[in-house]
Amino acid sequence: EKVLSLMITLRKLGLKKGDKIAILADNIPEWIIADMAILSIGAVVVPIYHKTSEKVLTYILKDSGVKAIFSGNKENEELLNKVKHKASKLKYVLTFDDPYMKTFLSVKDLEEAEKNKVVIKDKDIATIVYTSGSTGIPKGVILTHQNIISELEPLVLAMNITQKDVVFSFLPLIVVLKILI
Repeated sequence: EKVLSLMITLRKLGLKKGDKIAILADNIPEWIIADMAILSIGAVVVPIYHKTSEKVLTYILKDSGVKAIFSGNKENEELLNKVKHKASKLKYVLTFDDPYMKTFLSVKDLEEAEKNKVVIKDKDIATIVYTSGSTGIPKGVILTHQNIISELEPLVLAMNITQKDVVFSFLPLIVVLKILI
């Protein structure tokens, strides 16, 4: 329900398929909710490490053309306030404390969501993951939905993973492996 509510909110803001939406947060449940809502509207997830520097954050926002970003805490919000004017395409800074994260859906909302389903194709971009920049400026790696599926299928088969399995990960949610989990 939270994913659907956030998906509707993103649409009401005018965000759509192909738009880039970043998540700047540490490992919290809302990260997953935002990730799923972004993908549900056909937008592209741009995960950003929550301890990134001002310089790297500015570069990623400008390079990727992010239109909206989710901020996970006050520290991230302060950093975003310093750099958001440098990213010309950035229109929305969203926080996980905002009311849309706790909204209950009406029947009308559910009908509208059903009516406005987005068709996502294998070749559509799912995410742009930036490298750490340890050898220079960070580089954005574009992954399509098919890229992710082609990595996931052999993993599921090799490890005999089922829907009953529970996965524990200590990795930051920006790591590509999280997409597969």
